[in-house]
Amino acid sequence: MSVLDLGGIRMSIRPALGRMPAWATRVVVVAALLTAWHLAVAGGLVSSLTVPAPLDCLRRLPGILGTAAFWSDAARSLRTTVEAFAAAAAIGVLAGALLTRLPVVARILEPYIVGAYAVPVVVFYPTFLVVFGLGTAPIVLTAFLMAVVPVLMTTMVALSELRPTHRKLARSLACTRWQAFRSILLPSALPLLLPGLKLGFVYAMAATVGVEFIVADAGLGFRIGELYRNFETVDMYVHILAMIAVAAGFNSLFNLLERVIRKDLA
Repeated sequence: MSVLDLGGIRMSIRPALGRMPAWATRVVVVAALLTAWHLAVAGGLVSSLTVPAPLDCLRRLPGILGTAAFWSDAARSLRTTVEAFAAAAAIGVLAGALLTRLPVVARILEPYIVGAYAVPVVVFYPTFLVVFGLGTAPIVLTAFLMAVVPVLMTTMVALSELRPTHRKLARSLACTRWQAFRSILLPSALPLLLPGLKLGFVYAMAATVGVEFIVADAGLGFRIGELYRNFETVDMYVHILAMIAVAAGFNSLFNLLERVIRKDLA
């Protein structure tokens, strides 16, 4: 086959990929990653003692999903994540709206808020543990602190990007500040706010699982750490894949919500 023919094949593949729906592209990417994983283990590039083959994980999956322990751990991690995210969403949105109304204070605090991204909040967990004791409260607080920053910053950006006509509309309707924020400003800012909420949820889940891995008595992070210490690599990877699937599912829900809101506002 000539170089010209190969170029023609490449040119015909690109439009075909461009016409594929998003879900089909994601399926292709996942299939490619699983294939590469299988070939790496089968070819000896990675030791099967360290990284099991994907087929081994697939065969073990029904057994793990059929246990009450898995669903109890998943419920514990999900509940902790949702509690932290709900608090971060509420406080982040309200604090971001307040700072938007106080630009001088916002300019003073902005460097500290931005710098909070670089702070490893997990290191404060021992302090939270001493103050709040055992249980989920220290984990929720750690996850909240990681999630609230992107929500707060995105809220400030979203509200500052609104057109002046939104506030003029609120004044023409004689709305109070709370009514204007709840009924006009916040709904109008949602398309720009949703990416921050999505990022906040991801941060909350990452912090929850990370802290559970270090010190907890239940949850997916705890179970992954326990399996790691017991060298049960197949079960460990099954739990990791299940956690990735949960995160991907919630990400898809946020994307669906974003498309619905943008469609309604169009």
